[in-house]
Amino acid sequence: MELTDLMDKRQLGDYIYDRIAHPDMETRKEQLKNIGEIVIHNGFLRNELTFLYEKYFYQPKKSTEPHFYFNNKLHIINSRGDIRLLRDEDLHKGLQYLLNREIPLTIKDYEQQRSKANRRFVDLAYDNVDLMFHYVDEKAIKDTNQLNVIFGPLQALSIDGLEMDADCKSDFINHRVFKIDEKPVMNFDYVFADQAKNLLQQLFLISNSEFPGIDINIFHYGKIGIIDKGYQVGRIYVPFAALDEKKILSGEVQDIPIYNQLIDDTSAWTIFQNEIGEDALEGKTVNTVSVLRQMKKNLEKDLDAGGDFLDMEWMQMAMLDNNCSHSRLGEIRYHFAGVGSDKPLTGKTLANTIYPRSKMNKIANAYKEIIRRY
Repeated sequence: MELTDLMDKRQLGDYIYDRIAHPDMETRKEQLKNIGEIVIHNGFLRNELTFLYEKYFYQPKKSTEPHFYFNNKLHIINSRGDIRLLRDEDLHKGLQYLLNREIPLTIKDYEQQRSKANRRFVDLAYDNVDLMFHYVDEKAIKDTNQLNVIFGPLQALSIDGLEMDADCKSDFINHRVFKIDEKPVMNFDYVFADQAKNLLQQLFLISNSEFPGIDINIFHYGKIGIIDKGYQVGRIYVPFAALDEKKILSGEVQDIPIYNQLIDDTSAWTIFQNEIGEDALEGKTVNTVSVLRQMKKNLEKDLDAGGDFLDMEWMQMAMLDNNCSHSRLGEIRYHFAGVGSDKPLTGKTLANTIYPRSKMNKIANAYKEIIRRY
């Protein structure tokens, strides 16, 4: 894997250190000087690794994973998914580049097999969704004949005035259950691509079995990279189709439709536009897996293929519409929107660009209003 050529060494340091190193600058300096090995515990939960002393725990400034540093070893627990593991491997390679020395990497897979670690992520998705169904108001689902599911940073979605049924912390993903005007809502925190897919598959599986015929409204918001030269950081964008970067690079350009209700449903679009207070721009998203793998030549090919912005989740989620495991369900409606956070082809990277996070709140509030009126 080549490191991105869209960041200089200083930007790489800003990006990587905030995602892997200690947030206290003096402690960070000592850590980077002495770190001798990185150990990734893949597919484990934090309480399963009792040898990791809690007094050595820290959380990097821009990472949600538990990190432990002692005896010159950095231990990282990956309870989220395979894409998260890939990002941690990329961070390791970037750290070696920045420190100009080899740092051994050990990956300890759950039950000593990568396949079992990946299977664990599916099981964790099922366990989390199953727990939420224990808290959700079954009568509300049946009375309204719908279930609403929101994915996105929890801090952006205010729960003031809402009827709360559960607020759960989890190594896999934090989640909440509440109602909006008696309409049941499952609310998941920030997700990665395969994690979102695993959660939705399990949600469809349980809904199909326990609540046949219900409609499921899915909402997702997050940050996205910009490649269209006319689009700007800080604007709100909505996708109508997706492209896969791997296929673009192999010479196969094929649009994957995203039936985004924010575009296809006039009522939802009107509510959304009114609530965000600006004209959301439409475009094609390009499916990517890692910021540190972004290369200028590849993003230029993505742009030439018709791509407008970059994300990790939307294609994975939208393609589940063809899954036969939810054949007894009613309609599945997707609502996708994102805030432009960086524009790497113009030098505005995630390491040196600040985007208005308040726009996330506007999208989340718009989603709540759409749910109220559905």
